[in-house]
Amino acid sequence: MKTDIRRSRDLVLPAMLGLLFANAAFANSPPVDTSTIRGKVMVGYQGWFRCPGDGSPANNWLHWSDSEPRTDHFYPPSYPDVTDFGDGPARCVNPYMTVQGGPAYLFSSYPQQTADVHFRWMREYNIDGALMQRFIGETAGYREEDEAIFRHAMKAAEENGRSFAIEYDLSHGDITVNGQQIPYYSQSDDVILSDITSDWLHLVNDVHLTDSPAYQREAGKPLVSIWGLGMVGAGGKPQRPELVHKLIQWFKTVAHAEVMGGTGEEWRDITEPGWKEVLSELDVIQPWTVGVIDSKPAPNGVEGWRTRNLLPDIAQTNANGQLLMPVMIPGSAGRLDHVALDTGTERNGGELLWQEVKAVHEAGAVFVKVAMFDEINEGTQLIKTSPSAKTSPDQMNWVNLDADGYKLPSDWYLRLMYEAGRVFHGEVEPSETVPTDPGPLDPAPSCGVLHANESVTPARPLTSCSGLVSLKVADDGEVAVWRGTTSLYAAGTKGIVPGAVGMQGDGNFVVYDVKGVPRWATGTAGHPGAYFNVRNDGTAQVVSGSTVLWQYRP
Repeated sequence: MKTDIRRSRDLVLPAMLGLLFANAAFANSPPVDTSTIRGKVMVGYQGWFRCPGDGSPANNWLHWSDSEPRTDHFYPPSYPDVTDFGDGPARCVNPYMTVQGGPAYLFSSYPQQTADVHFRWMREYNIDGALMQRFIGETAGYREEDEAIFRHAMKAAEENGRSFAIEYDLSHGDITVNGQQIPYYSQSDDVILSDITSDWLHLVNDVHLTDSPAYQREAGKPLVSIWGLGMVGAGGKPQRPELVHKLIQWFKTVAHAEVMGGTGEEWRDITEPGWKEVLSELDVIQPWTVGVIDSKPAPNGVEGWRTRNLLPDIAQTNANGQLLMPVMIPGSAGRLDHVALDTGTERNGGELLWQEVKAVHEAGAVFVKVAMFDEINEGTQLIKTSPSAKTSPDQMNWVNLDADGYKLPSDWYLRLMYEAGRVFHGEVEPSETVPTDPGPLDPAPSCGVLHANESVTPARPLTSCSGLVSLKVADDGEVAVWRGTTSLYAAGTKGIVPGAVGMQGDGNFVVYDVKGVPRWATGTAGHPGAYFNVRNDGTAQVVSGSTVLWQYRP
């Protein structure tokens, strides 16, 4: 195993000039300004999982399996952590698998609870909003289900201060004609244009999506994204540029929308006639990166992508008067024939994602998309995921979060997104390496904690979750935080004969000498129930509820 980089569940804050840090709560990110896409961290959101009995018209195991979630028919390479769903309606039992001999749970995207949990995670982990996928080739068959997902997302986004927008996916889809399955794109331009424009008018006029204060806007107009432009569609046929031209112009002139286009990586060099002119009509370009960025150094690693794609893409969109939305991925994986694992693009404990954060930030991009929030099918998910074999089903092999040799909590990639959000919101510069202790404040950290009326002694230090950082009391009286054999900072009490050192019931951390005289304190009295916490990055803090009362860091 590689070095354990499991992190304690606390917030990394900017370095303070002094020791006292009063009345600042960091449990949630502030409400999103939905008037502009600039400065936003968005995620792609599928919302396509179903379970029998979830109330959906499909009433099946959609996107978990093509039939039933057995070991020979299971799509995702990883298993979700559904702890936050409790016994709610979104949680369902996979009757064909067990975890440590007990039930193996999945989730359905259909109930309101799923949107509530997912958009709460977005709020808690500093993600601004979601691009909700709308598969136009399936719209007629799944309109009722899709609309329920959108309504639930709208409600959850409003309640959690997040944003959302519609992203039409034109990349695939089949229809049934005279009992035969044929590619959706075998239809005429006029039919497809009518389908999409009618659908948008329905979502606007009947579902009232764009009336929501949570709907994402740009330049005073609702944002709509059309994904899959210039890519190979169903049946191996490229979409027609004439059709896309008509779509863009309709959305601009009739719907009065800001139009974003999801393209292939080689959008600047596309050779088919008409495409360059059509893509230049878009307001925002969003080039796809899944299968483009590799976790290996060269030539398809992050640096290769930066020089080959990212920087030229920004230069071209600037020259065109367009905006660029780079797409980052945490990694990817899959299953071959629904059984054998394909590890795909390795995540390397977050190293891949963090390299992308640095590259996109340094390139000067003003907003970003992460693919995807919930697409566990292709192993690109950010949602909470089983950390190890102990929490995954006993049947089959899995790409758990420890697949790269790191011991990680189930919300590790959400935690990294918290830090990515701080970078793209202009709060901090990205660290050179993966943050050692990312994520929001946890009101109940599991280790590195000193509760009321608990103390440390020379024989009993307080150690962080990683086991690498400790608060120690030396025999010479010095109270200091250490990383291994290196002292990070100290209270300046060297030379006293130490007495009690610890948290009092009133919320104050105090260093007493042997005569009971206080020699140093955090000055946080008046907060019964507060606790002292030493975190993996060396930060020490006194926390009451969701408020950091005092903090110091190396």
